[in-house]
Amino acid sequence: MLGAGAAHAEWIAPAGLIDSDRPALRDLAQRLVAGLPDARARAVAIHRFVSREIAFGFRPTLWDMHASAVLEAGMGFCTSKSTLFVALLRAAGVPARQRFLDIPAEILAGILDPGTPRVDHAITEVLLDGAWIGVDSYTTDPPLFDRAVARLRAEGRVLGYGAHARGTTGWDGLRPAFCQLVDDGAPPDLTPRDHGVHADARAFVAAVPGAWNRLTLLARLVLPGAARAANRRIASLRAGPGVAAGAAPG
Repeated sequence: MLGAGAAHAEWIAPAGLIDSDRPALRDLAQRLVAGLPDARARAVAIHRFVSREIAFGFRPTLWDMHASAVLEAGMGFCTSKSTLFVALLRAAGVPARQRFLDIPAEILAGILDPGTPRVDHAITEVLLDGAWIGVDSYTTDPPLFDRAVARLRAEGRVLGYGAHARGTTGWDGLRPAFCQLVDDGAPPDLTPRDHGVHADARAFVAAVPGAWNRLTLLARLVLPGAARAANRRIASLRAGPGVAAGAAPG
């Protein structure tokens, strides 16, 4: 592990689902950041990997996945990809943590109907030059994002297909970047309810009675079929025609 200040030990250590001490994660992190000069460059390189190499999609376990399992699956959505991003950052010596909010379920329109008006959403906060910077721009992989935004614009909508029409999949490590949590007032009900920082997704669900996406017995029975159907829709959209949506570099 590369060096990190003792004051941020909590945000550099493994915790629950964030199994950043697993050899596969440590080795990958070291390969991704080899030769890079500083924490910002390392964070951007890891962001690029999670954004581009881990496809947006759903597993039957939904958010209840260790980072190492997300890496092995090669697939995740906002919470599971955040779990992996945080783990890789910590393995590279960059303090990072998860913040949990909720946003309209419309963000998934055309892909998945969760049966709730809002869904739980996780972003990653990365500590760079003494400031916590929030991002979720790694969530929707760029090929899917470009086609989702092209379709949203054609339909005159802002949210859907796992994307916000004014989001981005790029991050420069200097400022917040979001592909889903774009709180610009359009639509007005996007404004999230902030549930704060938690150790991992399990800790969030245990601590917040109002969490939307609890893995009840019924949810566990329904999720395998729902995930397969959602992933088929995602694959069809990703492979279909679309125009580039102009993601920011990074």
